[in-house]
Amino acid sequence: MQTSIVRVNGRRGALLTVMRNGKASTLRIVDGVKQALPRILAGLTSELQVGSCSTSPCSYAAVNGVSVKPVTAAALTGLMILMFLEAGAAL
Repeated sequence: MQTSIVRVNGRRGALLTVMRNGKASTLRIVDGVKQALPRILAGLTSELQVGSCSTSPCSYAAVNGVSVKPVTAAALTGLMILMFLEAGAAL
């Protein structure tokens, strides 16, 4: 049941929200919806205009950030240790 009014370019529309459950990853669900979309669209009349709005770029960026940030932190920590060792040796 739709409980909100959706407008796209000033025209009334409908919003279908896809939410994940605890057993599936967000990225796997996004990929599954993208794969199923052409089959879904094939069954609709040509008068309907379908668009998508996804938060998956945020999810992909978060996964990428989780893999990059520890490497950056380790490199900076190593650099700081080397700087302190070098400063201690100069004294």
